[in-house]
Order: sequence, then structure tokens, then C-alpha cells
Amino acid sequence: MIRAIFVAGLVAALAYALWIPAHYPPADLIAVMRAEYGANAASWGRGPALDVLTRALAWQDGPAAPAVSATPPGGAAAPGPARAPALTPVVASLDKAVAGLTRNAYVRGLDCLRVLALFRLAALVQWLPLGAVFAVPTLIDGAMRRIVKSKEFRQHHPELFIAALAALALTVCALIIACIWPMPLPPLLMPAFPCLAAWLLRGALANYHHRG
Repeated sequence: MIRAIFVAGLVAALAYALWIPAHYPPADLIAVMRAEYGANAASWGRGPALDVLTRALAWQDGPAAPAVSATPPGGAAAPGPARAPALTPVVASLDKAVAGLTRNAYVRGLDCLRVLALFRLAALVQWLPLGAVFAVPTLIDGAMRRIVKSKEFRQHHPELFIAALAALALTVCALIIACIWPMPLPPLLMPAFPCLAAWLLRGALANYHHRG
């Protein structure tokens, strides 16, 4: 059941991600990111908000590729294979088709949606160390509750274990949808997801029963 919930949530998130660029132009998605940056700066301060934006832009650009020289170490350029004259119109047509795709509004919308998702993931990563302050004691508490139940011969609750894992799967799907949501989100929403996941894992740990 948990696997079915997770797969259904991922399929729904993928369908929603493909639907958004068809109904929201790229300018609207960029405006959402600007609004969230302003809200982050007002809530957290300009420094953390700028760190989030810098991290998102670094992920967007990716690692810089090293420059490759076309001249071999010997000094003289190696002669490349001559392009056949018959292939020149085909290559020109392919270049024109690729350029048309990159100018397409839907493709540009997908790219802007990816930038928005990276920006929100960067906000999540920004507060992961602070979330760990809550998550680690919460998980330890869940493990200790399970140990105490075992020592006292108290009955575990497998239905609560299944419910906690199902809620955790829904939380992960909700996080994916929140990353691509085409509306401004509250500044504290993304940092709240790790805390909620830790609380649900605590419930799963406290009610886990291993049958040896």
C-alpha cells in the first residue's frame, strides 16, 4: 500500500509538472521566485536569502566544464574530417529545429519551472542544519520509546506504523509538488518538511515490531 501511494504521488507530481508550463508563462514563474526571494529577505534577513539564491543559481549553472583546446600539444592543429556537402542542408535543418524548440514558450516554461524548483530546494538545504537539531532528538525519542515498550512487554501498534509510513510517503510527494507549485509559498513551509518527516519517522520507529 505504501509503495502504491508513493508511486501514485510521483505520477501525479510529474503530470502536474508537465501541466504547469502550458498554463503559466515563464514570466509568471520568475515573478513567483522574485516574490519568494523578497519574502525570504523580509523573514530571514538579506544574508540567508542571498545564500539561497546563490546556491540555486550555482545548481542551475552546474559545474564549469574545462576549456578544451582544439590545438594538439605538438602545435599544429589536427585536420578534421571534412563535412560532406550533401549533409550540410540536413545539419542546417537540425540546427533550425533545435533553435525553434529552445524558443518555444512551453520549453522555456519548463526551464523556468526547474529554476523555481531548485530555488525552493536551496531554501530547504539552507535550513537543514537547524532542522537536524529537531530531527535527531525526535528520532532518538522514537527509538527509545520502542525499546521501553519492548522491555515492558507492551504491545506495538502495527496500524500506527503503517499509517506513519504512509503519511511519510505523502509528505515526500507533497514536498515534490511544493517545489513546483506556481504560487508563492510561505518562507517557513520548505524548512517545515524535514521536521514533519522526522516526526512521522518517530511514530514509525516507536511502533515498529520485528518478528524474529
